[in-house]
Amino acid sequence: MGVLLITCQAGDILAANLSIDNKDGLIVQYRDNDAAADMLKTMDFQVYRKQNLAANVDLLKLIPGTNRQEMMARLKKTGRVKYVEENKRIRLHRAPNDPYYIQQWALPVIRAEAAWEVVGTTARPVVVAVVDSGIDDKHDDLINRIDSRGYNFVEDNQDIFDWEGHGTAVSSIIAAQTDNRLGIAGVNGQNPVKILPLKTIDIDGYGYISDIIKAIDYAIEAEVDVINLSMGSDRYSDIENEVIQKAINCGITVVASAGNEGDSRYDYPASYPGVISVGAIDRQGNPANFSNHNDQVDVVAPGVEIKACRPGNSYDCLNGTSFSAPMVTGTAAMLKSLDQSLQPDAICKIIQETSYDLGSPGRDNYYGYGVVDMGRAVLQVLPVRVKAIQLEPSQAQITMGETLQLKATFDPANSNNRNLAWSSDNEQIAVVNNQGMVRAVGVGQVSITAVSEDAGRAATCSITVVAPPPSREFITWKSREDVASNRCWHIRFSLPVNISSINLKTIYITDRQGNLLPVQYLISPEQDASVVTIAPVSNYTPGERFTLWIKNVVAGDGRILQHGIKMDFVITVPDT
Repeated sequence: MGVLLITCQAGDILAANLSIDNKDGLIVQYRDNDAAADMLKTMDFQVYRKQNLAANVDLLKLIPGTNRQEMMARLKKTGRVKYVEENKRIRLHRAPNDPYYIQQWALPVIRAEAAWEVVGTTARPVVVAVVDSGIDDKHDDLINRIDSRGYNFVEDNQDIFDWEGHGTAVSSIIAAQTDNRLGIAGVNGQNPVKILPLKTIDIDGYGYISDIIKAIDYAIEAEVDVINLSMGSDRYSDIENEVIQKAINCGITVVASAGNEGDSRYDYPASYPGVISVGAIDRQGNPANFSNHNDQVDVVAPGVEIKACRPGNSYDCLNGTSFSAPMVTGTAAMLKSLDQSLQPDAICKIIQETSYDLGSPGRDNYYGYGVVDMGRAVLQVLPVRVKAIQLEPSQAQITMGETLQLKATFDPANSNNRNLAWSSDNEQIAVVNNQGMVRAVGVGQVSITAVSEDAGRAATCSITVVAPPPSREFITWKSREDVASNRCWHIRFSLPVNISSINLKTIYITDRQGNLLPVQYLISPEQDASVVTIAPVSNYTPGERFTLWIKNVVAGDGRILQHGIKMDFVITVPDT
């Protein structure tokens, strides 16, 4: 009867279950030709595949769940890696392939594409309630952007189809699907925004405040993120204001068009407190001749010849503050998608402060704070990424038993994520805690490395640890007489000792002429390394005097024995 044992590489088993197309991992450039061959032996199967990219450069594909920062620190710690970086994902610098994108002059003006570039795929889903005339829920450019909870408050049913066309246009400016080879691009690009269509306007373009109130209350219950109101009148309503304030107090940003009368009258809801009022500009950057101008206007956006969706899979160019407001609504939605803790007042402030000023310097009644700038606005919310870190000092000399606090400085100085993974390439010489405090435990050269959690930037401090100077003071213990020739000395310390500091330079025995005696050490784990036993390799010579020396012993916390200790003892002479 025989037994057949079949073995295989653990990495091969794992690789069979992982996609060969997965390019996620770390890119490593080695310092020499030999490092690549044996590097993975120390990685404990955290790398399931290695792909060579160039001379001395590999892509290491990591097992899912592997801590990238720890792995990067371990690779740096080997001393055989020149660089290690995450395999970042990049995108082409090209315009969306929507056929009418070239006609959307407004998107470059509000720097929508700049916002898309920096946001990438970091945005989270958001819902925008468009209180308007409904939506063409079969439009190819909108069909994947519609929240199924829409409602028709005009007829009190779920038929949200837009016979007038206004709501479809407004919704498309916010959220038309981008890069789908159809029609136009919405200001949110490919970010995950949904439109909750709340129909309050009839086929003739009119509606009642009663339906607006019900729709806003519905939006509050639906927990939307932003409400767009491209409508209004010059009649103030306490009740309408009340429900809008309720929405704002529930964390919903409300955006409204400033009005199309071309004068300084107040339109509502745009002029209610806390509502972002949006005026319109033309292609030349001038206030549109129809745009209302007053001290309630917060910002402006393009509102002339705006390409938008129309019912029946069609498109048209439209004018009005109705179509400048959704550009600001889209900006508010993008900010909320990046930071869902943002409250309406914070979103309004970001939009105001990042707009670019036109007209009279500072805020004015025609431009408000200026033209909305999506590109600048999102930068206020996106985390500031770490570009580089530096350790201070970058090199140092300390004495065994001492500590050194390393300080990391970040570039840029306002980087958000300042978490670091610290490591020592030789813990027999120095150890480091997660705050960058280095403790020297041995003598020699050591490199301390910090790797940023964000972007994996690394910096190193080279440290030389030197031996402490000989103890200048000795406490002399009382001499022992008539000591047995095989006597072991049990030395109890007040703290656990650093085992690596116990040697023939710190605890030892000499004869009368000062010669070292061969000894052996025993440190009892039961005593928490606070008791050290020193014993002779062979029996002491009877009648001779010896000296036990204790000096420069390092405790587990790095402190050194303050005073040296010496004790003479005389070996008993056996009776004859």
